[in-house]
Amino acid sequence: MNEAEIVFDCEFCGDAVVLPVEYAGTCEVCPHCFEYIDIPSLGGTDSTSDEHCDAYQETHIEVAGHPLVFDLKFGFPHPRWREFIELIDENASHAQLIEIFDESAAAWLNTMLSHLPSGYKVSESEEFYLLTRSPEAEIPMLLEFCEHARNSILQMIDEAASDEGIGKHVVLNFAETATYYSYTSVFMSEGAHGGSVGMFINDDYPHIVTQDGFDWQRTLAHELTHCLMRHLPLPMWLNEGVTQIVEDHLFQQSLFQPDSELKGRLLSYWKANEIGSFWNGDSFHFPDDGQELSYVLARVLVWRLSTDFPQSFWTFVGTAEWNDAGSAAALNCFNRSLGEFLLEYLGAGDWEPQLDESDS
Repeated sequence: MNEAEIVFDCEFCGDAVVLPVEYAGTCEVCPHCFEYIDIPSLGGTDSTSDEHCDAYQETHIEVAGHPLVFDLKFGFPHPRWREFIELIDENASHAQLIEIFDESAAAWLNTMLSHLPSGYKVSESEEFYLLTRSPEAEIPMLLEFCEHARNSILQMIDEAASDEGIGKHVVLNFAETATYYSYTSVFMSEGAHGGSVGMFINDDYPHIVTQDGFDWQRTLAHELTHCLMRHLPLPMWLNEGVTQIVEDHLFQQSLFQPDSELKGRLLSYWKANEIGSFWNGDSFHFPDDGQELSYVLARVLVWRLSTDFPQSFWTFVGTAEWNDAGSAAALNCFNRSLGEFLLEYLGAGDWEPQLDESDS
């Protein structure tokens, strides 16, 4: 065992957890089952408790003459953006607002540094702030790719993308899996979820969270596409499908290789499970094969629609709504239902969106 690591078994799933010693005596998320767990102290006794995990703490710093208050949830500072926004002079000019939010975002990330293992730093470019533990020599290249991806996506899907907003894009690139899941868990609903290597957090200050490695450039492009389409009320299948084909166009290469075996897996899974969970987005978070096969089905469907209807596809994207899974927009733009497209690809079955009232 590395002396800079602490190793123990998760109390919930029993799997071995390996973490940097900086996490000793804290409350984190198991990288295997994603349950909150108490990390043993270096002395071998557990210094944590329910009070430690559930403790409600806050701190604040001064930004532009106003307090920016942070909730410290599981060791990370989460700004109370709405309270801060209410304090800003409503007569402030656009230029002043940009300056205020750039300053507040930088203050947030610098506050984050004191709650992370050593080695993290905050860097910036024209449109981005990047928090990362990557080597100093790599950071200019990472920021350069961020700028390139943003410009390319805006040009590629200019009918659907928008970069309106105030403040630079924020990317949190965590080197440790446990840190990634501990941070993102605050934004997740209760229950089991599939794993991930990147996430677009669409909160009061939208930002992107990634795990270092894991084909980072593709992950960044994927989540940045979500960010640039956040103004649209897209159903999840369409949102995820578009981001995947944007990745392919951006890198001029597709990692997707459909074959008869994959088609068989799709048909078998969706025959045995409610297709409604695909249309309403639930299956994209399933901890079983449903997550993978939801992304696959979304990619296939979006690829077919964008290829067969190149003139009207982006009109469809711009008018589709999550509350009916895009059904009305499909009929208006393609004169065919979404179920018909799935029937054509998967074969016999009732694939039409039948959403419950709770889904709409």
